[in-house]
Amino acid sequence: MLAEILAAEKHGRRRIDGHLALLSCIIKHKAQGDPGGLMLLNRSEGSGPPGRSRDAGGAPTQSLVQWALIGLLIERSSYGYELAQRFERTYGGMLHLSGVSYVYTALDALKRRDLIEEVQVNDEGRMPRVHYKVTAQGVGAYQVYLFSQLRESDRRSHLLARQFAVLVPEPELALAILDRYERECQTEAEEQEGAPRITARQGASALAARLAAEEHRLSLDAKLAWIDYARRELKALAASQGAQTQATQPPAKET
Repeated sequence: MLAEILAAEKHGRRRIDGHLALLSCIIKHKAQGDPGGLMLLNRSEGSGPPGRSRDAGGAPTQSLVQWALIGLLIERSSYGYELAQRFERTYGGMLHLSGVSYVYTALDALKRRDLIEEVQVNDEGRMPRVHYKVTAQGVGAYQVYLFSQLRESDRRSHLLARQFAVLVPEPELALAILDRYERECQTEAEEQEGAPRITARQGASALAARLAAEEHRLSLDAKLAWIDYARRELKALAASQGAQTQATQPPAKET
């Protein structure tokens, strides 16, 4: 019974984590005045596999790097080298980019799937340069992809709680794992607390940064709250097991 309670509690707390990432995407795109920014938010579940955009041959887009590039192009159009620099600033340490050349390979693949398109931009005093911008189809596919990632995050969180709950018969072992998990979360929270504050600047990019920071803070708060809950339940179970063991032991013989 305790295993089910722990899993349900963690799953419930995690359901709200991560949704601000999708909001930031929508806010950025709507700020650019695109009336189609929300075109696929009400897309039916049966219209195709979530998080996948297919080319003419039916191959799904599964590259995390490619999805990240689409997201950056939703923020604003860019030429290839600039996009590679923005990628490193935004996703450095989280997603690996093998080189600038891979950006162009990924852009070609996304263009074949009609998720992005090329536009000629005339910079003052320079030769026209090819920029890449996201298409309405690309925006819709990105939104579906983000929703699928949120659902997958829920599934992974629930699975992790179930796997942890397997240790319920050994509460001392489970408590030791909780203690280590708590220390790591507290360290992460302290690092975030010491990071430079994001000021309340105007604009879609500044708002997206604040949303991401707040999502991270709320996620850590939810983890620490679940750790406290799980620790209380495990300690209560350990005390109950100890009392039962003591009650079943035969009384000591008098000498």
